[in-house]
Amino acid sequence: GIENINFLIFPSAQIMKTPGDMSMMGRTMVLFFIKFFIMLVTFGAIAVLGAIAYFTTYSWLVLFIVVWLALVGEAIAIVPVIAKLFDRLDPASIDLSQ
Repeated sequence: GIENINFLIFPSAQIMKTPGDMSMMGRTMVLFFIKFFIMLVTFGAIAVLGAIAYFTTYSWLVLFIVVWLALVGEAIAIVPVIAKLFDRLDPASIDLSQ
């Protein structure tokens, strides 16, 4: 989902014009950093939820259920974001008559 969001926000082909093209490498590094930061925050929040669940119940089963539900919630929450970005950049909605 994060890869799709990155492409829908910055829709351009990643092609090097010359070997060692710094602009392409810079763009790739920035997108990688953004992806890493989003994953760090998301998985950090899920880990905190899991730790709270475990230390309040001391049950591994509760820990796994809470973490699984949080991951499913994250996967469900990212779908509307991707759909909104796709609708915004849908090629079929572009008016070419102008």
